Amino acid sequence: MTGIAFLELYRNTRDSDPEAAKIHKAKATEYIQKGPPLAGKQKVMAQQLPFDIYIVAKVQKWTERADTWKIDLVDAIGASPYVEMMFFWNGIKKCGPVELQKTIDLLEWSRTSQPEKFSEDLDEKSIVTLLKATVLRNMDKFVESKDILQKDILSHEKFVPSFLAPTVLNDPHTSCA
Repeated sequence: MTGIAFLELYRNTRDSDPEAAKIHKAKATEYIQKGPPLAGKQKVMAQQLPFDIYIVAKVQKWTERADTWKIDLVDAIGASPYVEMMFFWNGIKKCGPVELQKTIDLLEWSRTSQPEKFSEDLDEKSIVTLLKATVLRNMDKFVESKDILQKDILSHEKFVPSFLAPTVLNDPHTSCA
């Protein structure tokens, strides 16, 4: 969580204050890399906690992407992990209108250092779409929420079972709830 907080500070200051951004980037990298070794220490009924599994998988994904793209770890992070954590802990439901709008702003690709790569990645695009739809739903923008889910997630064969696709995509009464 500390690493993710520094990541958001880095993204906030990347263009306006490069010196502060450099410090935030170093701290974000340091704390994010500390996550996986600490994960898995606590167990419930001999099972790893879901949050620990999530952290390890995410950091591994980011590390592999950083190696592939030959960029720093922090720059290989796409969708805002801060908003993902809010979603994971059901915090979006507890936000007011101002916080929800700020959350939408945190999901903009322009905040990342590789917007063109992330906006083309189907995984990242799906994560952002789901998070935006959740925020819009909590802003009582149900139609807009449903529309972006149908356009950006349900329209892809990879995400819709073949037996369900014609029904879901052509039925105007399908609920997004």
